[in-house]
Amino acid sequence: TLNGLIYDSGEMLLEKTLFEKQDIENKPIYDLLPDDEKQSFRQILNSIIEKGNTYEGPFNLKNKSEEILNFFCFIYPENNPEGNLESLNCILYDYTEESKTREKINKLEQTISELRNEIDAARDRFNKRIETTREEMRELYSEIETSNIFYQTTMSLHPDAVITIDANNQILSINQSVLEVWEAEEDIYTENDISSLLPELEEKQKGNYLGDLYNMNLEEKILGDREDVYI
Repeated sequence: TLNGLIYDSGEMLLEKTLFEKQDIENKPIYDLLPDDEKQSFRQILNSIIEKGNTYEGPFNLKNKSEEILNFFCFIYPENNPEGNLESLNCILYDYTEESKTREKINKLEQTISELRNEIDAARDRFNKRIETTREEMRELYSEIETSNIFYQTTMSLHPDAVITIDANNQILSINQSVLEVWEAEEDIYTENDISSLLPELEEKQKGNYLGDLYNMNLEEKILGDREDVYI
């Protein structure tokens, strides 16, 4: 009505707002509006009543659970047969879900923008760090290479047979003494499983046989722990 009372409502509006007809008919439309939009909507109605204008634009309502629903609204005046303004018709298009989706997209876009800024800042820091540490890396590489050469040379000249394995039981390297002990002409052990060197023994000598103790995958090994075994 001209004083803002609801005198009729469509079924779809009732479905959207979860109200029954008796809940809202003859009640002020302002009861369904968010508090911060009541004054602006009052001005819209006054403009329609006084000047015969129409209104197209956003229009929000609260449902029975006090949740905000987003509509696009078209409000126009309706005259009686005598040509006098009698009531206001309000046609609503619900775009609440679209609004929620847009809000999520906006948040995602904001997050992406923030991440890009962080990545750019991190890239700048990283580039500066590269410049300041390039020489350090050269020195470190030289030191590591020297250590590797020293280790390989030491192992190759070691009188004992030395086998190096990784945590997956794979033989990483052997020295020359291994080939001499096994009377092998070439290295057929590297990159093979250590179990290939640990046969099942029917008769065992006194002491611990490595094949019985070797259980790296199942037991946690103590760094630096040593045990005498025979193989």
